[in-house]
Amino acid sequence: MKNGYRIFDADMHIMEDLKFVEYMPAEYRDRGPKAIPLDESFPDFTGSTLEGRALSGPMYIYPEPEMKPNAALARKSYAEGMAKYEEERADGFGPKSQMVALETEGIDIAAMYPSSTILSFPTPKMNGLDPKLSAAICKGYNDWLTDFCSADSSRMKGVAATPIHDVEESVVEISRAVKENSMIAAYIRPNVINGRNLHDAYYEPLYSLLEELDIPLVVHEGTAGGPPGADQRFLGNWVMMHMAAHPLEQMLGSESIVVGGVLERHPKLRVAFLECGCSWLVYWLWRLDEELEAWGWHEVPWLKKKPSEYFMEQCYVSMEGDEPGVKYYVEMFGNDRLLWASDYPHPDAGYPHATEEFLALESISEETKRKVLWDNPMGFYGLGGGVEGRKD
Repeated sequence: MKNGYRIFDADMHIMEDLKFVEYMPAEYRDRGPKAIPLDESFPDFTGSTLEGRALSGPMYIYPEPEMKPNAALARKSYAEGMAKYEEERADGFGPKSQMVALETEGIDIAAMYPSSTILSFPTPKMNGLDPKLSAAICKGYNDWLTDFCSADSSRMKGVAATPIHDVEESVVEISRAVKENSMIAAYIRPNVINGRNLHDAYYEPLYSLLEELDIPLVVHEGTAGGPPGADQRFLGNWVMMHMAAHPLEQMLGSESIVVGGVLERHPKLRVAFLECGCSWLVYWLWRLDEELEAWGWHEVPWLKKKPSEYFMEQCYVSMEGDEPGVKYYVEMFGNDRLLWASDYPHPDAGYPHATEEFLALESISEETKRKVLWDNPMGFYGLGGGVEGRKD
């Protein structure tokens, strides 16, 4: 709690590195992600590989020798952003430092998401990955995260990694992670994987399972997703990649979920789009509605309502703590579907003043702040309160 507000961080991160590999099923452990120091001059800016393919780090972002100067500049930016985490780095970003972060920001409950390898592997760069290996990686991570959160499971709530390369494996692992590990949501990325958009009928068993379990779906992007990711036109310039990846991929992912009919087919499914702000929806939902009005609904006969209506009935979005456009979002859509996230411990996070930054916003009311910080995330994650998802 801070300044009288109960706080639910809808999108807090951990630094998993490759600690979860030892939790993978033994028969797949040797095939799991591997750390690789990419350049001796960048000791803190490393990456990982999977099945011989660069998964994260400069080897992927700067694959050509002539891009090395850009890698040096990116490392400088990264080092400057991570300087505030000196004590956390000394702790290896373990549960102890995570608990300190919760106390520092006054966070009562946090939904926990990954940062590097696990956020990077379910992407187009890993198209064709052995589905059993994908499932083994997710199982290892979900079990490791459960142990991590056990330091205080009343405050740290795990979100399950989804082995999206095979929907049958997804159903098995998400069911296990929810029932055995008490995970509160399942996350995927908005990218096209193995040639499939999120509204592809192939994923129907996963969406049906989430409805049955009353567990929400989280769409969470990360930079360096691999072709055909929006960031790839800026390969070799990290900041330009990062500018493009999150909002543009989430726009396309939300179009797929909404206009592609996922919400029409699954009226009890709750979906959140995280880590890209909320202001883009002021334009994007208008455009989705406008396009159908202009061109007709002939190609989307499954839709019974406007895209904006589906979104506001079943979807949530997280805002940035200092986002000026949140005022216009609330004016247009109200305050029932808005979440807040610290994004700890990323270089661009507002830590250790993320909650203070949000509470200082003058463009939204005190009522809205309380809903964003507590009621809405409690409802979305199905822990009580909010406009839906109550488990009283």
